Amino acid sequence: MSSFPAVSPAARRRIPLQVLLSLLLGAVVLCSGGAVGGIAWWEARALMLEAADQAFGDAARTTENALHDVLEPVASQLESIALPAARPEAGGRALPFLHQLLRSQVQVDAAYVGDDDGHFILLRPTPAAADRARFGAPEATRYLAQAVRAGERTDIRFDGSLVEIDRAPPVASSFDPRSRPWFAVAAVPGQRAMSEPYVFTATGEAGITLAVRSASGQVLGADLSLARLSALLGGLRSTPSMRILLLDRDGQVLARARAEESRTRQDGGKVRLTRIAGFDDPVLAAVAALPVSSSTRRLEIGGHDWQAALLPLRFGSRELRLAIAAPVSELVAGATAIRNRSLLMAALVLVLGLALAIGIARQITRRLARLTDEAQAVRAFDFGGAPWPGSVARELDQLGEAMDLMRRTIRRFLEITASLASERRLDHLVERVARESSAAADATAVAVWLPDAHGRRLVAAGAQAAAAEIDLHGDSPEARAWASGERVIASVAGTTRIALPLTEREGERVGVLALSLAGSEAPGAARLAFVEQLAGASAVAIETRRLLDERKALLESFIRVLAGAIDAKSAYTGAHCQRVPELTLMLARAACAATEGPLAGYSLDETQWEALEIASWLHDCGKVTTPEYVVDKATKLETIYDRIHEVRMRFEVLKRDAEIDHLRRVAGGADVAASEAQWAAESAALDADYTFVASCNPGGECLAPEAAARLRAIGARRWLRTLDDTLGLSREEAARREPQPLPVAEALLADKPEHRVRRVTPDAAAQALADRLGLRMVAPALAYDRGELKNLTVSRGTLTEEDRYVINHHIVQTLVMLAQLPLPRHLTEVPEIAGGHHEKMDGTGYPRGLTREQMSWPARMMAIADVFEALTASDRPYKAGKTVGESLSIMARMSREGHIDPDLFELFLRAGVWRDYAERFLRPEQIDTPEIEFLLDKASAQTPRFS
Repeated sequence: MSSFPAVSPAARRRIPLQVLLSLLLGAVVLCSGGAVGGIAWWEARALMLEAADQAFGDAARTTENALHDVLEPVASQLESIALPAARPEAGGRALPFLHQLLRSQVQVDAAYVGDDDGHFILLRPTPAAADRARFGAPEATRYLAQAVRAGERTDIRFDGSLVEIDRAPPVASSFDPRSRPWFAVAAVPGQRAMSEPYVFTATGEAGITLAVRSASGQVLGADLSLARLSALLGGLRSTPSMRILLLDRDGQVLARARAEESRTRQDGGKVRLTRIAGFDDPVLAAVAALPVSSSTRRLEIGGHDWQAALLPLRFGSRELRLAIAAPVSELVAGATAIRNRSLLMAALVLVLGLALAIGIARQITRRLARLTDEAQAVRAFDFGGAPWPGSVARELDQLGEAMDLMRRTIRRFLEITASLASERRLDHLVERVARESSAAADATAVAVWLPDAHGRRLVAAGAQAAAAEIDLHGDSPEARAWASGERVIASVAGTTRIALPLTEREGERVGVLALSLAGSEAPGAARLAFVEQLAGASAVAIETRRLLDERKALLESFIRVLAGAIDAKSAYTGAHCQRVPELTLMLARAACAATEGPLAGYSLDETQWEALEIASWLHDCGKVTTPEYVVDKATKLETIYDRIHEVRMRFEVLKRDAEIDHLRRVAGGADVAASEAQWAAESAALDADYTFVASCNPGGECLAPEAAARLRAIGARRWLRTLDDTLGLSREEAARREPQPLPVAEALLADKPEHRVRRVTPDAAAQALADRLGLRMVAPALAYDRGELKNLTVSRGTLTEEDRYVINHHIVQTLVMLAQLPLPRHLTEVPEIAGGHHEKMDGTGYPRGLTREQMSWPARMMAIADVFEALTASDRPYKAGKTVGESLSIMARMSREGHIDPDLFELFLRAGVWRDYAERFLRPEQIDTPEIEFLLDKASAQTPRFS
């Protein structure tokens, strides 16, 4: 489990300080700027709305005045002309007045006079070539006059000064002014009148006529085309979307400012005008719904604000309407531009203010971010980094310097504790404690005092100790610190002495750290606290090292006790478990000292030496599970006891049977001498047979085939058993026997069913462990076969195949036992080293069938040590120890046959490892002088290729 708390999801969502400060300062700037901008916008909006009202009112008045300026002057001049005007028949006397009207009112299309007699005279300007071409007038023509009298019309052309250019011949004309609309509307003398729109006869255009009747009955008229009025209104638009329409009181459009607001012309000289409500325009529809008033309205049309009005106009007795509408946004476009510029400037100020705020926040948080990074680095045990660069903010500068000091202190403390924890020897550890404490406290002298074995005195363990021992019951600072368990500071002869108790985890004191400082002033609190923490870490390190040393000593002692117990368990192993480690370490030291060959540069570190030594001592630990009666099987019939005694008793029974038979024959009247001779012969034969059987029991180098045949022949003899052999047995042995009818004749030597003990199938866990360990030993079908003939006919030694498996199985138990131990990491190679000493380089060994390449150097070294010790051991009851020469000769053959490593065997010979071992452990008569080169030649001849 990690020692650091997990970061909660809420903590992961927290906002960085730089962002918070930036947001805070930015919020202040935005709020203040936004407030100012909002107030300015609100005021600007009010001003713009006011400006919209003003602009719309100005536009309406301008339009109204423009129409008035068009119609009023024309009407006024008509009135002034009507006062002195002569009758039309008076010839050209009316033309100057009409000319003056046309010159002063350019919007008038034509001016004319008609009377009740049907006389009529008209003057029309023709400034454009199109106008002249339409009437067939010469190029110099600027005015065209038409006079109708007595059913004839005469066309007269004038130049710009009203000088006649030519006159066309009269033509018949049906034109009668009295039938025209303008003549009819001017019914009251001196009152202005306006006709309904109609089609002008001469031009075919639609228009209206302003007419005034004089006192003499003449009617003066001035034509105004609707197109000219519309053009006038179009020129009065102050915004692109403004609507301006001139309506009659019925809502018909007389003139319009936009071309799409049109009218239509029909045949018969009548004009049908479009009504304002007939347009597919929501704006015009909304305006048409307004009441006629001189005030304006604000409407929302299509999501936009419009300013609209339906203004009354009066011309004489004629009532007109002026419809005007314009979008507020266009009316206040100028004010909007000013507002937008103001807001843009405010936004720029806000952006600059925000950038300044972010810059200030960044400057503030950059140092804090560095401190945060350093704190995170310290949390991750990273104590590097550059020194604090300083800050203009005093608090930040103080915090940065404190962080630097903390980082250096923790780094130094961890370095010291790491160095203390890495020290493997207690004496070196104590020296390092003294050295590090001296450097940390700037002390002139440092000593570490540890209690003696009896706990009555403190013994100096540091090289700088001033005295060798301190009485625990004395008055020295060290004794007082030990007794109280607290820090003691004393001033002695101008120096300051500090004694710090070294207290381990359980509160028990393990020593005292004593420091001498120059001067009588105690060190600062920070330095003193550091030294106290160092003392605590030192105490833990000393305690840990002591515990490790004690537990290591305990483990080593236990291992040696176990090896000694295995050796003591059976005389057949002797001191094998104690001598093999010594020989293995000798060979390993020779391998590390080699300067040439395959082992040049080979070395072992401290932990590897420890693993090799432990593996050597434990290499036969599995023998604790091997039955002693198998290990110590000195005779072929021996199990827990030697069954030769059972066989002997059977021979005794047969001899008694022979004697009984003899006595029965004599009692029956047989010849005594002959019967005695027969009895003597049978007894002698039984004695000879038993002597032969007994001679086969101890075993030997080889049992001849004819001896085995004789054993089977002897075993075929029968003897009579009269007692039940299933009584008084253990449950297991009784389960292997079946009762037989008594008496029963049995073979003298037999391999009975009860002699065969079946092998128990390993459970799943045991099989899984065997598979994991890679065990390849093939087990015999039976756990034990105690058949008498089976054992007596063993050709070599005393062990059957089953017995040999039981003995060899000790290496399997060694691997199983070591595999289940919670070995430290540096001892993980122990099972491989200890379990490989019965492997062979060619892969034919046991229990895993490893080859040379699959085995480590230490495992191969132990194999050689195991063989040499077994060959030379002289404390085995079943054999005499061989000489060095004999043993090395056998090992040379084993090297040649791929049983032991040839490179290590050569090193074993050349480095004299055999000699060093022989001088320490062999009897003098076993030590001879072998021929090393001869043995090497013997070992290398036909050396097999390892796979």
